Amino acid sequence: SNPNIDVANLFLFRGDQQIDLQKFSDLSSTKCRKWKSRKPVFDFQLLPKDTLTLLLQVNNGGEQFHFDLTICEQQEFEQQENAESYFLGIFMGLLIFVIIFNIYMWVLTKDRLSLNYSFYLMALLFLQLSLLGFGKMYLWADSPFWSNHANPFFASVSVFFLLQFSRQYLNLKELLPKADRFFFFLSFPIIISAVIALVPTSPTYTISIVLINGLTLLLNFLILPLAYIALRKGYRPALLFLIAFSILVISVFAFILKNFGLIPSTFYTDFGFQIGSSIEVLLFSLGIIIRYRNAQREAIVRLQEINQLKEAANEELELKVTERTAEIAEQKLVIEDKNKEIISSIAYARRIQEAILPDTEKIARILPNTRLFHQPKDIVSGDFYWVEEKYISEHKYCFFAVADCTGHGVPGAMMSVLCHAVLNRTLESSKTPNAADFLERADHQLKMELSRNNQEIYDGMDISLAILHNETSQLFYAGANNPLWILRGEELLEYDAIRRPIGLGGSEIPFELITIQLEHQDRVFLFSDGFVDQFGGKDAKKLRKKHLREWISICAALPSDTLLQFLQTKFMDWKGDEEQTDDVCVLLYDHMAHKNTEK
Repeated sequence: SNPNIDVANLFLFRGDQQIDLQKFSDLSSTKCRKWKSRKPVFDFQLLPKDTLTLLLQVNNGGEQFHFDLTICEQQEFEQQENAESYFLGIFMGLLIFVIIFNIYMWVLTKDRLSLNYSFYLMALLFLQLSLLGFGKMYLWADSPFWSNHANPFFASVSVFFLLQFSRQYLNLKELLPKADRFFFFLSFPIIISAVIALVPTSPTYTISIVLINGLTLLLNFLILPLAYIALRKGYRPALLFLIAFSILVISVFAFILKNFGLIPSTFYTDFGFQIGSSIEVLLFSLGIIIRYRNAQREAIVRLQEINQLKEAANEELELKVTERTAEIAEQKLVIEDKNKEIISSIAYARRIQEAILPDTEKIARILPNTRLFHQPKDIVSGDFYWVEEKYISEHKYCFFAVADCTGHGVPGAMMSVLCHAVLNRTLESSKTPNAADFLERADHQLKMELSRNNQEIYDGMDISLAILHNETSQLFYAGANNPLWILRGEELLEYDAIRRPIGLGGSEIPFELITIQLEHQDRVFLFSDGFVDQFGGKDAKKLRKKHLREWISICAALPSDTLLQFLQTKFMDWKGDEEQTDDVCVLLYDHMAHKNTEK
């Protein structure tokens, strides 16, 4: 009845004469077996009134030696084989089903308990296949190595994962931490047993069998008391574990006692291990399902508590939001009123600023055919243009400039009013058309204005100043950081300014006077840096003077009105959706048109 017999020889004698010798070996290929059975089977014919002497020689390599011997007719043997195969098929199918179910539970819940139990069941399945002889028949028919080493190896692996499953199922890490640490260290000799079971030598094979049997016995003696203690501590899942493991232990001991011949061989003792394993597998799987349902119920209860807290928090939040919304609405009304007042004040300031700028009639009278592109960043501007005239030594001179004061918006606008007044006072005291001298005196005047009451304000302006003698078409230019450009035909002439502002905080480099003889086709450009410093384009970079030069060159042949309109359009296209960087002011004086007007 023992499928795992290394060698069995049957000698048949009639009287003193040997008439047959039949051999069986679990270590040889199953192809050599006469009967396709998982157990050692011999056949012989017994005639009426015949006497045969049977001599059975068995060697099992040091493993269990006790076995049951049955003599029966072929039909009875086949019926018994079919009945056993039917029962064992149900047992194996049950194991496979529970393995698939627990793998599904692990995929569904990601709980390592189901994963450890699945590995335990897979190792148990291969152990049972080996113990019952099916492994030799279908899995390793031609492998003597696995015929000898499968039992201790799969026994070690199944005990290892059973231990991990037990630790997690009984929650030993929290309930009994010392016992959990002991079982953790017990895992290492089990792993050693599994490793040495695969070493192809007789001593290691024997050590593995003794080691895993001893560890299994120790585990059986320890795990049941721990399950009982966990149950006493109020851990209810331990009850099902206690019942299932008790049934498994009883079936294992019955299997061992039967193998040693201490209890009779019956169906229940022959297959007690399989029956106990089946009940244990079903109960543990039921325990996993109950554990999952309990965890699910706890999660639902916890989720309901969270939802209740969330609803309470939402109600409180809605109340606070309502109160805060009312406060914000009230503050919004206050802010809107203040904003209206501020905008009204700034709009009025714009009217004042526009009032000090020369109107179109004045510009047309003093400097005819002058075009302007003036676009503040905010309502009021720090950039301004200035056009005045004065007779010096009975000669008429036109003074015109583009100035860029520090800052923009309201601070820039306040500086522009102050700087505009400084230019007017400087003009009153001017006795020569020297643009450089004009800027020096304007610088001195502005520094005095910014140093009153022992306070020094380091603000000022950049300016390009041009003085035109109408009769001779001589242009006198001086610049503080702002250049002057002249378009003469298709040629663009550039006159750079001194790197020095008007006001405090600048260097003391003297301003330079540049005298230019205008020709009748010349067009003079004065502009602040707000035009060339604008960010935009496809890469959101500065416009820079390079693009301004290109755009002026493209439109060199166009009339001044069209040219300035083209520059304004290109500037807006360049800016696109970007915020305007600074105030912009461009003054274009057409000398050719001016001369025609004079004539």
